Amino acid sequence: MTNLQSAYFINVNFFAEKILNLVRPVLGKEFAKFEIYGTNPA
Repeated sequence: MTNLQSAYFINVNFFAEKILNLVRPVLGKEFAKFEIYGTNPA
């Protein structure tokens, strides 16, 4: 993943969004490049 500029997760369900946001800081700087967009509950 050294060539990866950013990664997008689009339309992620609520559970997956929370899990990804929790583990993102733990997994290091490579995972800080992730952009997570969940469903809009409103």
